[in-house]
Amino acid sequence: MIKLSFLNLFRRKSRTFLGVVGIVIGVMAIIAIVSVVDGVYKEINDIVASYQGIMVMEKNTIDQTLSELDASLQNDLESVRGVRTVVKEIWLLPKTIDGKASGENFSISQIIYGADLTAYTKLNNNIIIGEIYRGEMLRPGDTGYVLISKKFSEDHSKFLGTTLKLDGKNFRVKGIYEAESSLYDAFFMSIEDAREISAFGSGKVSDFFVELRNPDQDKEIAKVIEFKLGDEVDAFSTSEMSEMVGGLLGSFRLVAFFVAAISGFVAGVGIINTMLMSVMERSKEIGTLKATGWTDWNIIKMILYESFFIGLIGGIVGIAFGFFAAEALKSFGLNPFVSFELVLQAFAFALAVGIIAGVYPAKRAAGLDPIEAMRGV
Repeated sequence: MIKLSFLNLFRRKSRTFLGVVGIVIGVMAIIAIVSVVDGVYKEINDIVASYQGIMVMEKNTIDQTLSELDASLQNDLESVRGVRTVVKEIWLLPKTIDGKASGENFSISQIIYGADLTAYTKLNNNIIIGEIYRGEMLRPGDTGYVLISKKFSEDHSKFLGTTLKLDGKNFRVKGIYEAESSLYDAFFMSIEDAREISAFGSGKVSDFFVELRNPDQDKEIAKVIEFKLGDEVDAFSTSEMSEMVGGLLGSFRLVAFFVAAISGFVAGVGIINTMLMSVMERSKEIGTLKATGWTDWNIIKMILYESFFIGLIGGIVGIAFGFFAAEALKSFGLNPFVSFELVLQAFAFALAVGIIAGVYPAKRAAGLDPIEAMRGV
């Protein structure tokens, strides 16, 4: 019966082809769209994981560039048991880069990151920026210097010793680093330089990065910080930030999956139409099979096998095209991540659409009266 069902697909090749194409488009769309969301989640999670500490921001702000705190809070943070190093930070969105408005020939992911270099050099890891690719890390007292990412260096022909103008101030490139993620393309400078080109006064900072002696205590120490500083700050531990990002992007992922799946449901309607037409055209054949002893269940299985094969073929081909689509998206600056889980979900979707779309035609076929079907009524 399985062999017969498979061969039946080739009796109306063009109709079968259209059904398969619908599934292919649906599966390809799911993999391409959802992989972009998964890629963003992976990059953000990698960034969060590189922190291994606590981010302390102004209460009820969602981003460092919107936060403003008193620099004097550093003393309170350093007095918390378990805290190793506290780094004052200033985050800015650049208005102009080399005299051009930010966003004009520049990426919207670019950001100015100023840090207290004395404290920063005491950290166990380079947060935000990755390993130095060329040149040197900034040291305490380095003003008028900036570190740029390797990507920015290559895209805009900026090398060691060249000048970069940010918000009207000239900086000399001292080092080029390997960015942890394309989501953050930071211009790293001293907090004094960042303060000079911003509206931050001498006693203000955007936030504090708190490095811990034991990273596993991040949640507990974050609660202590919030308790100690009252209503002034929100303290986000690494694990909490990861959970928040996961929850937010998980919702986006679900929405993206259903948006992409719409084309798959349209394909399901096409398969129903394909199978119904097939049943109508083969009514005499189905009547003959029933007259020679085939049961209703045998007929149902034959039709379901046919729709299953459409879903199976469409799923396999759709996965292959999905990989190509994901790779193509990289040329637009996106970093899609095609996980094994996503492939399984897309494939299961293809099979489900194929089988469900065959249920109604199968019941119609099984309900044919053998005598009337053989007479073509």
